[in-house]
Amino acid sequence: MMPCARDAAPDPVIALRMEPLRLALQGTADRMQHGMTRAAVSSIARESGDCAAALFLPDGRLLAQARSLPLLLGSLIPAVAGVLARFPLATMSEGDAYLLNDPWSGGTHLPDLALVHPVFHDGEVVAFAAANLHHQDVGGMAAGSIGRGEFFSHTPRASTSVLPPGANGTTMWIGLFG
Repeated sequence: MMPCARDAAPDPVIALRMEPLRLALQGTADRMQHGMTRAAVSSIARESGDCAAALFLPDGRLLAQARSLPLLLGSLIPAVAGVLARFPLATMSEGDAYLLNDPWSGGTHLPDLALVHPVFHDGEVVAFAAANLHHQDVGGMAAGSIGRGEFFSHTPRASTSVLPPGANGTTMWIGLFG
């Protein structure tokens, strides 16, 4: 069997040079997480830290994640993949943001809203900043956001632009991307 690059011992010099970058990316994700808990209106997010933040490469691979709840961090990976499946990189513009809570495209349940924001440099997507936060109630027929059978009877699975392209330089896409 041929040896794989990941099986080889890492070059200690390269590892030493990469460590500051790794720590900077980790620190950025941690600051995103801290900013959410500090500014959250939701007591669930503010007091119990029921939120997560991470950075992704343009192809959707995880780059760095905050030290947070593993379930929410894990759900950001398919959330970014769901956005990329519905909105290819070539269709994204500076200022775009994607908000979703589809349990079949990265959500865990409807009150967990994920926000995916492409990061541009010289007109090209170079990364994604993604975060999710648990909300106490996102609206529904019963307290707690959703009643039995309500999801499919009242929620279309489609995306909608809630701000027209170019309105203050931002387009917010909200919806279920399944």
